[in-house]
Amino acid sequence: MKVLFEAIWNRFKETPLASKLTELYNVEASTEAVFPYGVFTTNIVPDDPGFSEEGESCLIMFVLFSKETLATEVCEAFEALKAAFDKYDLAVVGYEPISLTREPANLIRMEKVWQYNVTYSLLIQKI
Repeated sequence: MKVLFEAIWNRFKETPLASKLTELYNVEASTEAVFPYGVFTTNIVPDDPGFSEEGESCLIMFVLFSKETLATEVCEAFEALKAAFDKYDLAVVGYEPISLTREPANLIRMEKVWQYNVTYSLLIQKI
């Protein structure tokens, strides 16, 4: 859903999150990606029972990456992500926002790289 990608990107660029990450990539980071950076993906949840045909139930998954020794940098990016998306009505063209809710997030370290995995549930209704 292209309009959802654009809404996420536009929100990223207009918030302090853009100053905490070198870039936010859709699905996969570039091989030349510079830390700290983020990646997001979306899933449209099919046939959500009790939800109208004119609505969409989506998951937005962010992964924030940092190569610093301490988790400070990735944690600051997480705080900026929360400030950008928590309690925000994501402006998706052609849709009215219903809710955007952060789900549990987890911080892990793999191969000396911090990863903060954050998922949001999004409900939008076609206008």
